[in-house]
Amino acid sequence: MLVSLTVHLFPIENTVLPPTMGHYIHAAFLNILGQADAKLVDRLHADEPCKPFTVSPLQGRFDKQGKGKILIRSGTECWMRFTILDDELIAIFSRFFLESESSMLRLGGSAFQVTKVTFDGDSENGGWSSCTSFEEILDCASPFDRLSIRFYSPTAFRVHDRTAKEAHNYVFPDQFHCFQSWLRRWNVLSQTPFNENGILDFVQRRIRLSRYSVKTRVMNFGRYKQLGFVGDCEYQFLDNVSKGGSSEANRESQELLKQADALANFAFYCGTGYKTTMGMGQTRRQVLRE
Repeated sequence: MLVSLTVHLFPIENTVLPPTMGHYIHAAFLNILGQADAKLVDRLHADEPCKPFTVSPLQGRFDKQGKGKILIRSGTECWMRFTILDDELIAIFSRFFLESESSMLRLGGSAFQVTKVTFDGDSENGGWSSCTSFEEILDCASPFDRLSIRFYSPTAFRVHDRTAKEAHNYVFPDQFHCFQSWLRRWNVLSQTPFNENGILDFVQRRIRLSRYSVKTRVMNFGRYKQLGFVGDCEYQFLDNVSKGGSSEANRESQELLKQADALANFAFYCGTGYKTTMGMGQTRRQVLRE
């Protein structure tokens, strides 16, 4: 099961926080899990290929405060988003929010009262809460000519330079890095992995970045800052075979396009790139306009 839930909450007292609070929300997420299973938190802290959750930055109307801080006044309605891609974690969060009459969360040193948690169909905040499954994503996938993606929070890819034996951040939404990010998460977390080399070769040869409007933005994590990009991009399939045809090559292209389509829809739950568990890489497919 894949769940995207939105948590509505407000601070008990006037609260001054840094503008980027992904690390606070990450800590709140782990605190909920720790109350149920401390060993599970230890496992999530381990250096795994990908972790089965993401968090968003805190959303709401805030007042600017000096020295790069924001003021959230007492009672101000805020919301944040968790995506959970593991049944065990989903069960823990369901119990925490559904069984507690008065849930409280701490962001940094500040107490927030939870007012509502939505697991599906939260129209108030643009439909950010939803649930599905890997099987449903696959069943709904279809070949495409174009697809549009929006990156809502700063997004970056951690690229390892084998020659220099070091890693650096790459901040551009080219098709290879985006699909590679979604594919690796899919293959780790789903029961129906795709052929990584086959689909990435297909993406590089047959899909191109046809349009983009992005800008860089810095996320401040307190002890360090992280550069990423936000904005929109569009990917286009280079050949006109997505509508049908019976040749073996055409059938293969259609199947790979369906897999790419599934990955683009999966991005809503898995995020894109680096530090998605700290609020980066919040991603969503957009409706195409002619």
